[in-house]
Amino acid sequence: MPRPSKALRAESARLRDLGWSYRRIAAELRLRHRVNARVAYRLAHGWTQEEVAHQWNERWSGAGSVVKTGNHDTRTYP
Repeated sequence: MPRPSKALRAESARLRDLGWSYRRIAAELRLRHRVNARVAYRLAHGWTQEEVAHQWNERWSGAGSVVKTGNHDTRTYP
């Protein structure tokens, strides 16, 4: 999947500054730019893929869990 453009990230930041909710921003991005829900919510929060992967690993790191790297998933086994 191509990286979101700087324009999408800027639009998301502008909407956050206007006080829009994450849900409303994501819905707008999905409608206007046809991105999937996961990408829309990530952009709505202003997060990069690497930031999301880091948060995932911090919350759900454990034996047998899926390790997120930002680019792909790898399984870990005990």
